[in-house]
Amino acid sequence: MNRTVMFTCLALAGCAWVPPPDSKKLDANGEVTLALGERIYLEKNLPLHVMNVDSDSRCPKDTTCIWAGEVRVLLDGIKGVVQPTYLEEGDRISVDKYQVTLVRVEPKPVSTSKITPQDYRVTLRVTH
Repeated sequence: MNRTVMFTCLALAGCAWVPPPDSKKLDANGEVTLALGERIYLEKNLPLHVMNVDSDSRCPKDTTCIWAGEVRVLLDGIKGVVQPTYLEEGDRISVDKYQVTLVRVEPKPVSTSKITPQDYRVTLRVTH
């Protein structure tokens, strides 16, 4: 093997994988807040993608309700890495060696306005 080929192979093997620039990163607490359509890579081939807020029946914060309600988010991998999964606040799923918890969905509903899909923010906590 000539030296140029060997050097190129060694150089490529030593390169660390860098997530795409449009992916979010975990904060110091292992949390990330994503808008619908945004993604995070747990590892090179392990993305998570917030697809949709499937349902939101939470009690508006300016009213009194008998039932607190719930919000359900559709979380998916890209290219089939993670099966589409519905999570409610507090739910946890295993993704490879990671635990992913749906911490919260914001904003909280208000009786006088409707939340549009682009307004939602989903906070996930990732641990391993």
